[in-house]
Amino acid sequence: MEHPSKDVIYFLSYPRSGSSWFRYCFKFITNTKINNSELLFHTHWKTDKEYKFENYFDIKNILMLRNYKEAIFSELTNIYLANERLRDWGPIVPVLQYASNSDGQLQYDHPPIHPRLLRYRLGCHSGFFMATSAEGEQIVKTSLTEFMIQLATDCNVKKLFNDFLLDFKEQPSLNLEDHSWQFVFSTSVGAHFHFALQLKRYYDLLEYHDKVSKMNPNNALMIKYEDFMKNPFFELNRVVDFMEETHLVISEHTNMFRNNLDELIENIEYHKNVSISEYRKGGKVGGFAYSYGRDDKYHHSSDCQKEFLMEIDNVLKNKNLELFSKYLSDYEEGD
Repeated sequence: MEHPSKDVIYFLSYPRSGSSWFRYCFKFITNTKINNSELLFHTHWKTDKEYKFENYFDIKNILMLRNYKEAIFSELTNIYLANERLRDWGPIVPVLQYASNSDGQLQYDHPPIHPRLLRYRLGCHSGFFMATSAEGEQIVKTSLTEFMIQLATDCNVKKLFNDFLLDFKEQPSLNLEDHSWQFVFSTSVGAHFHFALQLKRYYDLLEYHDKVSKMNPNNALMIKYEDFMKNPFFELNRVVDFMEETHLVISEHTNMFRNNLDELIENIEYHKNVSISEYRKGGKVGGFAYSYGRDDKYHHSSDCQKEFLMEIDNVLKNKNLELFSKYLSDYEEGD
């Protein structure tokens, strides 16, 4: 098949947003194939090199959306705790990099960041911050804040990150045990920029989905992770309706899909366990999402101060208020 195609569904999701469980359910309901053709193609990237739909909006698109604070903190936890780096964050920030494709569009390695932030060391007990740039240049500053200001004025850094950077604050009163990511962002420039890029990655998927919707509202379906986990039957029924309404399948197929959906729901706990087992067999880094199966809706952001979470909300509101109001207002911190 040549991509992009009008005859399939491109399923987009930021990592840690339930895509593996959704795809398991979709596969069970549809028996994977109709007329020997794949129906669902998944990616975590708007700039997917295989599907090449970045500048093409006449497609069928499903976006799985999760609270950005929960999804991004979960993804960062998966990256750093899986590599046993977070507990040793003080002395060394991991190697962070990014690459550009031939069109000059941002492509991501794992984990992604600007090459000038290649490797850092913190002089935690000597009162200074030292960085070694990609070119081998050693930079010594009296504080992280001073170095952050220098980076933020770099034209290349501004082009990539400025719209998604939080207000950098050094906060000695915070600690890793009680404030986790808020502490990390206040003590590590590398982590701060890494978060900004993850926020951009999340936004890019949402913005792309909105463009598909504006071209043809019938071709775009959004499923919120929280709704899907709470009521998979209702949300998967919407998916079956979507396939029928976009003429990807005929009524004979949808009848079969609904029967399969009934069977799935009748044995939902069994299928959840099978899905988790298959995920782990696939050798995924860090295993299944740490919050999977929890009743706590705000597991990953629960130890962050409200003002910090509101600052993240404001970054996305300031980037695009229309998009925020349309899709993300449910996730905004309340009074």
